[in-house]
Amino acid sequence: MSLKIRRGLSVLVLGFIVLAGLALALFSYRALVLRETKDILEASSYYSQYIEKSASTQLSIRVSGATTIITNQGSGTLSLKYVFYVIGDKLYPLYLSDANSNCTHVMTPLQNCVINQALTDIEAIVTSDGVVIKPDKKEVIVESAYLVKMSHLPINISTTDDLSDYFGVPGDQISIPLRGQNISNSVVGNITYVVEANEIYRNANIMGGNAVFGALLVGQSPRDPSKYNLLVVMLNNNSPGNRTNITINNNPLLFNTTNYIAEVIRLRIDGFSGTISIVNTSSPGTIIASNTGTPRDVVGPWYYGALTGLALNISGTAEGVVVIRGVNSSIATSIGLNRTYNNYYPYLFVGDIDRNGLIDIVLLTEDASYGNATNTDDRNPANQAKKLVDYSNTPLHLYLNLSSLTGDPSGYIDGAEYQGIVLYTNMLFHDNVYPDNQTIPIPGKQGSYDITEPRDIVRILLVDESGNAYIARTVSISELYLYHRTVISNYTTDSYAWKTQITSYILLPPTGKYRVAIEIQDPYLLDGTINDADITIGLDLFTILPVKRE
Repeated sequence: MSLKIRRGLSVLVLGFIVLAGLALALFSYRALVLRETKDILEASSYYSQYIEKSASTQLSIRVSGATTIITNQGSGTLSLKYVFYVIGDKLYPLYLSDANSNCTHVMTPLQNCVINQALTDIEAIVTSDGVVIKPDKKEVIVESAYLVKMSHLPINISTTDDLSDYFGVPGDQISIPLRGQNISNSVVGNITYVVEANEIYRNANIMGGNAVFGALLVGQSPRDPSKYNLLVVMLNNNSPGNRTNITINNNPLLFNTTNYIAEVIRLRIDGFSGTISIVNTSSPGTIIASNTGTPRDVVGPWYYGALTGLALNISGTAEGVVVIRGVNSSIATSIGLNRTYNNYYPYLFVGDIDRNGLIDIVLLTEDASYGNATNTDDRNPANQAKKLVDYSNTPLHLYLNLSSLTGDPSGYIDGAEYQGIVLYTNMLFHDNVYPDNQTIPIPGKQGSYDITEPRDIVRILLVDESGNAYIARTVSISELYLYHRTVISNYTTDSYAWKTQITSYILLPPTGKYRVAIEIQDPYLLDGTINDADITIGLDLFTILPVKRE
C-alpha cells in the first residue's frame, strides 16, 4: 500500500467529524454489496451520544496465525459489527457474524474476541450500535515488512545505585538517606526515613524468628542467583522491649533508639545466603513458604503479615544490610529532622522476584495493611492512628538507552530514519485497595469506592534533545488493578501480584532525535478517606520493535 494512501486514510479518520465522514464513505462503497451498512449512516445521526462512546472505547488488535484477536481495553461493554481493512490500495468491509467470529457477542472490559481471518491492516471498526472506532495505533500490534529486528533491553543492574548509570536517574533520588544530609523531595508522606551510619552493615550475620512484617519482597540476587535480596517492612507493634525479633551480628534490632522512636523499619538485605521461610504464627511450626520450595517458593511479594498472622524466619549471612528507620513527621521535627521528604531509596528493590532469569526494579510504597473507602489504606494494625501513606511527589524517571538498537552511542533514535517504536513492557503490579471489585467506580453502578480518580502510575515519554518531554502512552491504575488480588486466602496456590505486558506504539516526528523514558510513581495521597492507595510497581524487561520509514 502506498504512503500516499496511508496518509490519506489517516487524515480521513482524524476527529469525530471525520469519523462521520468515514462512515458515509464506507456506506457509499458497501451499499452496493450489503444493505446492513445503512445502520452506520442512521446511527451517525446521533453524533453527540457517540462522541462519549468513542472516547471511552479502546481496542487492541493482535494478529496470530490465521486469526485476529481484538481485546476490549475500554471501560464499557460492546459488541462489534463491521471491520474495515486494507489490502493493497483498496478498503474492504467485513461483516461480522457468528460464522466468522465471536465479536458480535457482548465483550466486557479486558475480554477478547476472535475473527477467523488474519487482518493485518485494520483501518476502522464499527460497533453494533454504530460507533465508528479508529483503533489506537498505540495499541495495535501487526506484522509489517517495514519492521526491523526486535531488540530486548533487560535490566542489567545489581543495586539501586546502578540506576544512575543505566537509566540516568539523578543520584540524590536514590542515595542512602543518611542522617543530616539533604534529601531530594521525590517521595513525600507521613514518614521521614533516615539511615544511621552505624546501621549500614557489610558481611553481616542475620537471624530472625517470627519477625512480624507488613510487606515483604524476596528475589534472587542479580550478582548470584543462589543468593537472595529482601526488602522487609516491619511495623512498631508494641512488642515487649520494642523488639523486631531480628538480630544483626547478634545485636537485637529494636524500634527504640537513643535518638528517636521509629514507627516503621524498612530493612534491606542484599546477597543473603541461608534459610528463609514464612510461617503462620497462629499455628506454630506451620511453614507457608520457604526458599527450599516447601510447601511453595518464598520468592515473590508478600503482604499484610501483621494482619494475617504471617511472620518471617531467616538465618544466614548477607553481603549487605541497611536499616532504614521511618519516623513520624511530628517526631522528626522534634529531633531536628525538619523535613517530610524522602528520596526513593527506602522504597526500591532490585532482584529477580519471580525466578524468570530477569532482574526486576520494584517500587513498593505499601507498608502494612489494606483499606477501603471508609478506612485509610495503610495503617499500623497495632496502632490504627498511625497512618503510613506515601506518594510520589516526583516520578522516578528511567531513560532507555537505544544505542544497541540504533548504533548511536547517545542512546537517541532518529525520527528521520524511524517512523515509530513498538514498546513492550513487562510490568508487575499490586495495590492495597480492598475489595477488588470496589476499587474504582463502575459506570452505572452504585457503591463506595476507595479510588475516585484513575490517575496515571506509569507514563511512557518521548524526550527530544532539548529535554522537552511528550507523553506517548499512559497507564492508569484502572488498567492494571484487575490483574491481581489484593488479599489471598490460599497460600499454596494463589499469588498476590501478577505480571502483565503493556504495549505502546510511539510515533516519532520526522525530524530530530529522541530518547524514550519510563516514569513510574504512586500518585495517591490521603484525601479524607479516599484516594490513598499504596502500590507495588515492578519492571523487568523492555522489548523494542522499531519501524523504519518507507
